[in-house]
Amino acid sequence: MAQARAALYCCVYSCIASMADGHIFAVAAAAAAAAAAAAAAAAAAAAGVTACVGCRCRDSTPFHGTLEDMYGAQAQYYDLPWLSFRNAMWRLSEFHMHGFNWTDFMWDFDFMHPIDPGMAAIADMAVHLLQSTSLGLLLHPLGRQDKELLQERLPPPMHAGNWEAKNLMCTYGEAFKPLADAAASPGWQFINEGKPGAAKWGYISTTPGSVLKIVVNSMRSKGPDDAAAAAAAKGGEEGADRMNVMLAYL
Repeated sequence: MAQARAALYCCVYSCIASMADGHIFAVAAAAAAAAAAAAAAAAAAAAGVTACVGCRCRDSTPFHGTLEDMYGAQAQYYDLPWLSFRNAMWRLSEFHMHGFNWTDFMWDFDFMHPIDPGMAAIADMAVHLLQSTSLGLLLHPLGRQDKELLQERLPPPMHAGNWEAKNLMCTYGEAFKPLADAAASPGWQFINEGKPGAAKWGYISTTPGSVLKIVVNSMRSKGPDDAAAAAAAKGGEEGADRMNVMLAYL
């Protein structure tokens, strides 16, 4: 069996995952592979080690190896509440407390996307935060200082120069079709791969080496007007026209 793996960082739930890009099984070796797996499972059980046989397993990742601390720092910089899916699920899933495993909460193909129990856990976290906040406001209503804080301007970006774009553009579905230069993109077709009531339009090509040419307006400004004006006066990049492009297919 050959297995290719690629490490992925989860941007939402901050879980390190392993994606199995493909499995190649030799039919002649199937019986031998099954016997070897059974022997490995027996040896692991004898040693008191939890083994995963016949399923995809999440690679071992240290608690501090996720991006969640970085996200937490940003939330604290702006004085915002934040929820930790890692903190909520780690002990249950990583140490198999009460018989739980990561596969009880996450899709075992990529360990990035939660399944229904994982979604329920996230919902419980959000509901608990709202309930705790409501109770806190009953015990300690907003006062004068709190109302003054609401009038304060946001601090500058935590990462210098990381101003938000002022005129974002998000184009998808049938609205994305005109952005492609069809004449310069032979081998590509705009196809609906969805189903009735759930369209899924996208450019598809089955021709190796074919190139899809997309034309977008790159004139995008960022940052507040005063910051842009100050930067322009200094000849810096603050507020300069530039554009980040992200293409996604789901």
